[in-house]
Amino acid sequence: YNQTGITVSTSPVVVDTFDKNMYRAAKYIASSHDTSSTKFEVTEILVVHDGTTAVLSEYGKLATSNLVITYTTTISGNSVQLLATGVSGSANSVKVMPTYITV
Repeated sequence: YNQTGITVSTSPVVVDTFDKNMYRAAKYIASSHDTSSTKFEVTEILVVHDGTTAVLSEYGKLATSNLVITYTTTISGNSVQLLATGVSGSANSVKVMPTYITV
């Protein structure tokens, strides 16, 4: 899993991918912070797909301030992608820890 942190700003950035032919669903714990490391956020995300369409549900978000990352999912080729987008102008660092469930 990613523990180095991926820089995210106001454009969607892929923070994880998994093979749609191997896995049906994923559960993520995602952690983020701003560039000055003064605002922190953690959330859980569930992703499931039918081979053509991927959907997600985010829940349990906790934040120490107004730092907000939004998450979306899509399928590109054989990969299901989890994307993160920052809602403010500053860059943020996102780390994700996935658990995958086979088809």
